[in-house]
Amino acid sequence: MTRKEFVTAKWVFLPVEVKGRELTTKLFLALTLVKAGFGVFLGRNGMNISRDRFPRGIYFDKCLSTHKVAFHEHQVLEKGNILVSLDEEGLLFASPEVFCRDRMNPRSVELSSAVFLWGQEEKRAISKIPDPEKFVVTGGPRVDTWRPEFASYFAEESNKLIAEYGNFILIVSNWCFGAHEKAIGREADEVYPDAPWSFVRKKFYPLIRSIATKFPSELIVVRPHPQALLEVWETLEKDRPFPANVMIKPGGSITPWIKASKLVIHNTCTSGIEALVGGIPTVSYTPQEPTGEIYSPYTVPISSFGQQCFSEHQVIEKVRNLLSNPSGSSLEEPKRRLEQFLHLDKDKFSSDLIVEHLRKIDLEEYPYELTQYSFFKKLRSLGATIKFRVRSLLGLTGMYTFRYTQSKNPGIKLSEVEEGLEKLSRNFGISPALLQVKQVDADTFCIYPEELKGSN
Repeated sequence: MTRKEFVTAKWVFLPVEVKGRELTTKLFLALTLVKAGFGVFLGRNGMNISRDRFPRGIYFDKCLSTHKVAFHEHQVLEKGNILVSLDEEGLLFASPEVFCRDRMNPRSVELSSAVFLWGQEEKRAISKIPDPEKFVVTGGPRVDTWRPEFASYFAEESNKLIAEYGNFILIVSNWCFGAHEKAIGREADEVYPDAPWSFVRKKFYPLIRSIATKFPSELIVVRPHPQALLEVWETLEKDRPFPANVMIKPGGSITPWIKASKLVIHNTCTSGIEALVGGIPTVSYTPQEPTGEIYSPYTVPISSFGQQCFSEHQVIEKVRNLLSNPSGSSLEEPKRRLEQFLHLDKDKFSSDLIVEHLRKIDLEEYPYELTQYSFFKKLRSLGATIKFRVRSLLGLTGMYTFRYTQSKNPGIKLSEVEEGLEKLSRNFGISPALLQVKQVDADTFCIYPEELKGSN
């Protein structure tokens, strides 16, 4: 008779929605949880809603948006899980009213045991929501990976990029043309009065060409947003190719690219904050509309943290100055202003603060059988993928096409999880023997302390 292996632990589910944005962050949070004695499941959204049996635990969701209420009710009322969250987009929002309406549904808040917050700005935005004791300011674990302590973690990847491309100018595009715009019949190169980012987008395309032309010896790397429709960039290249020193590089984590760059150019993008925290000079391009208005979509004045420019000419001059005098950009004062909005604990990581709070939750231990990622499960996953692709081709999935979801998360490999955890352990002086990893389904992994495993 085959011996069955079990792990009995307090469990936490960590879903990964956008792989390039979240995988390293969730692996570090998983490592912190395992150090504290928890077991972790890491995978896609809703990983525990399948024909497999998963134990009860804490489901750590990435937001409490209105469209997820039924999902949250299923997790808490039917699965018997404890719901907690940290909004992956909670650092930047248009207004307290919009944020509370779209991202903090009262029913999901009611179902939650804890809601973690990026900083005081988010806390102010939700100040009128009931149950204030549920809201805990910890900062975002994603910021952990931006800090100097993570420099050596990304050094290998960044050094490879530098070896291959040299130091480059990085342009990030949160003003991308997405599936939601295509679904309502809009065009990527048109400006729409009710979509001010379309004006920004229209200005950035020629800016990329101008920078490449003015600085022909510099490589310009453009990073499309994870939710961008890549065919737009393909069409741009086909209809009017960019200069030879422009390279479009989608996919993967943007952090190594930021750390390998000479400077970062953005418009109201989180990557600008990441560059600031990491000590990389930033230029924010906020073009003025004919009316004199400036697109400023968030309550956090993110563009003011870099060297803000209102015209293409100003951007060119700022880039010229930074290339000739890289140390001429002081980052200390903008960092101080940033801390008014983003919680940065100098002594502890945000992941540590979150885990400290999770340990206070009354959570039972449950056994989990370490099942194999069998041929049957692989076949089941392949069948689901084929079904999704067919439905997508027939236009039955709306904006959530197969290509769109794949661009956000093309899948997670066991080797990526193992190598990421081993690298993190080495970076922070933790023995790799502390934890074990086992793939239990497609894109789903069980991470646990070795000492908690048993068999019968």
